[in-house]
Amino acid sequence: MRISRGLVTVTATVTATAIVMLGASPALADSDTLSDPAGEVELRFLDITEASVNNGERSIQASITFAEDRRGTVIVGVETRFHGVWRIVNKHRDSAPDRTFLVNEEGRVACDGLTGSWDRSTATAEYTLPSRCINDGNFGAIKPWLLTEPLNSGSDGDLTGFRNWIARG
Repeated sequence: MRISRGLVTVTATVTATAIVMLGASPALADSDTLSDPAGEVELRFLDITEASVNNGERSIQASITFAEDRRGTVIVGVETRFHGVWRIVNKHRDSAPDRTFLVNEEGRVACDGLTGSWDRSTATAEYTLPSRCINDGNFGAIKPWLLTEPLNSGSDGDLTGFRNWIARG
């Protein structure tokens, strides 16, 4: 059987074009969602009922729903494979503005673009951590965990974590 040179060239061109087109598709972040039963923590704690984390190319986003809106501290832990554990800390108050900041093993870390917002009517908090704030964006998969504490206290309230590593999108 003879294969013509033209057919081989066309096949190689089509294959190369398909690879380039597939590789050029927009990057979609991997994410994970969890449910946590309401009522398993003392009433003085924020009680996590649902959460989702999205490990995007440009940012890590977390959305957390609570049984009800109450004051307290929310910590979103971001464990990386080779660059330590980072924590988004949100001090959620009744009347004063919230404070959101980033912490690693060495203390507070400056992070332009870190945001935290609450929808009090749905008891939902949203956080966005720019990827550049962790090892200049070079960190890969993450394994997040969530913790609540009373405001200005070290007592652990609701602690829950994701089972799997979440790949970078």
